[in-house]
Amino acid sequence: MTEYVSVNPERLRDLARKLQAAATTVREKTPTIVNGLDGWDATFSGAKLTALADWLDDQWGPMFDRADLAATAANQPAFRPTGSDSTMFAVPFEVTDQDMAREGARDAADLTAMMNSDDPAQRDEAQREAAEAMEAHADDPAYLQAFFNAGGAQVITTMNRQIVEQGVPPSDQNQNRLRLFSTGVAAVSRFSEGGQVALVDGALDPLSSVDNTLQNGIMMMYGPGGDQYGSTFLRTVADNALQWREDNDPPRPGYSPGGVAGTSYVPGGYVQPDNAWWEKLGINVSYISADADEASRGIELMQQFDPVNSILNRTGQNPEASRLLLTGSDGLENAQRLVDYDWQTPGPGGHDDSGPAASVLIAGTQDRGPEQGEQSAQAAANVFQAGYDFTQRERNDYQKEQWPEMPPSLARAMAVVGSTYAPDMAASTGQPDADINEVVRDGNGFYVSTNTVVMNGFLKSFMTDPEAAGAFRGAVQGQLQASAEILSRHPDSNPDLLRQYGFLNGMTSIVFADQEFTEAEARDAANKQNQIYFDVTKDILEAIPIAGEGADAAFEAASFLRDLATAVGGSQKENLFPTDAAQQVESDVQYEMTTDIADMRTYVAQGYVNSGAYPLPPDAPFVHDGVISPRNDAEQAAFDRWWSQLPADQAQIANGAPDGFRDATGVFAPNDDRFTEPK
Repeated sequence: MTEYVSVNPERLRDLARKLQAAATTVREKTPTIVNGLDGWDATFSGAKLTALADWLDDQWGPMFDRADLAATAANQPAFRPTGSDSTMFAVPFEVTDQDMAREGARDAADLTAMMNSDDPAQRDEAQREAAEAMEAHADDPAYLQAFFNAGGAQVITTMNRQIVEQGVPPSDQNQNRLRLFSTGVAAVSRFSEGGQVALVDGALDPLSSVDNTLQNGIMMMYGPGGDQYGSTFLRTVADNALQWREDNDPPRPGYSPGGVAGTSYVPGGYVQPDNAWWEKLGINVSYISADADEASRGIELMQQFDPVNSILNRTGQNPEASRLLLTGSDGLENAQRLVDYDWQTPGPGGHDDSGPAASVLIAGTQDRGPEQGEQSAQAAANVFQAGYDFTQRERNDYQKEQWPEMPPSLARAMAVVGSTYAPDMAASTGQPDADINEVVRDGNGFYVSTNTVVMNGFLKSFMTDPEAAGAFRGAVQGQLQASAEILSRHPDSNPDLLRQYGFLNGMTSIVFADQEFTEAEARDAANKQNQIYFDVTKDILEAIPIAGEGADAAFEAASFLRDLATAVGGSQKENLFPTDAAQQVESDVQYEMTTDIADMRTYVAQGYVNSGAYPLPPDAPFVHDGVISPRNDAEQAAFDRWWSQLPADQAQIANGAPDGFRDATGVFAPNDDRFTEPK
């Protein structure tokens, strides 16, 4: 056998795909085969099948490389064996990194020439070959380095544009090509940041530039998740995408409701601005030229193929990229861009488009561990400030009509961030200085040091959504209960802790009271509040060790509350953004603002019971499923009798919570009879 064999590139590529599929099948079926033989008392470990799958995995990658080399060789001198109609190409069987590097550079040059051809068939052939190259070489650093250093990013960007110009949705063939393009882009960005490839300055710029956001954002809809991209690259793409969004304002068409003009009724419709970005995708929703069905379909396509949301979806799947986007010199500006009214589509029923932006806020702030805690806290500080700034914007009547409130997904993400940093908010309640909003180190953790002015604005930004408002209230009340448990065990760990949480609970109640919820919305808020509180009380507190004893009690109490808040934020994320419909918790308790202080006593009491500092009486009627929750007047009276017997030294500590609540109402709702404590 000679050093070279003759191959047909398409047949070789088909062989590579079949080897890849065979490896997957053998690996997936091995457990079933082993279990089946075990049922017949056979002794078969499956090791030989695993070895076969490993061998197949070792074969399909190089086979793709040979197929791609063969395809490139089609542009080089070729020959036909005597008596054969097939064109054959000489390709080395053992492919080296040097072969891959030459191949990458040659592909970039050949595809650049082909993609600029006036012949549509030639351009289509270039797209096919580029997609196959990315499929074959997504795990070949040598190829990717050479390809992208030789202009590969411009090749991919141009082909993305050519596909997008055909309109949306792309054909199945074009969707597959975009998927393979994005696979290659994700790989080279990841390899570059991992030091496995060395790219020249600006090699990936065409893929991240503001001007190319439309086509490259649509490419990123397909292919790998955000965790497969390099974090710095993804952050740059997202940063520039937010700039593109500003440059192409408005992100959605306005809506004009129907009405009577003269003696005729004029139906409502969408008002499409000149040069709207969606027109480049062939979408038209203008009431002047599109009927209702066409406009409705256009809105659906606009939402589906919004390139910024596509990019933010990937960013939210990459916590490091999200943290980078929300920190640094333009971190606050990016937070302000994300915390905005216009992540929604006006019109009949409206549409919440803020899910991707919400995912970035959550991903960028949730890691409070020692390695990422400082950056996460800085991201959270910027989100707090952006929430405050959101409430200070002056809006005209038209803007209020188009976007009445913060969209729901965004509001719920803000609630998750707030719940995760509730200890920081509670500790900041004694700081009225509006200029304080920074990250400080405390022991081995990092905390947001903010103030009541920023916090009040932050709360007002998202508590217009019933579920967000209820979830945050439940999280604060659950953490207040944990604070009571800490102080009942270690009174000297932080004597002001209950007063601080009481103040935060008071601020929250005041903002909640100002919402004009319908009866159904108020019920949703109460359900969500109960869900989160019960989650904290029954599940999360049992899973996290309580603070320790001795000289380190204050430090450990702070660490415990931080860990608890992080767990609450994670649980709240799953609750507010479920993959399946969350079960609703029905409550017989009717929450009214005038009973908030009385309700708060039950949260403090639960903490005392959990710590063992003040045990429950036998067969306490006001306890349900292990949680203190009086449901009628008789149960409330029984609770009041028991709680009134709390020893004086413990009562002095427990009273910190209602005292803090009163402090908050004195600052933010003076002379408001809604907060007069019931007699």
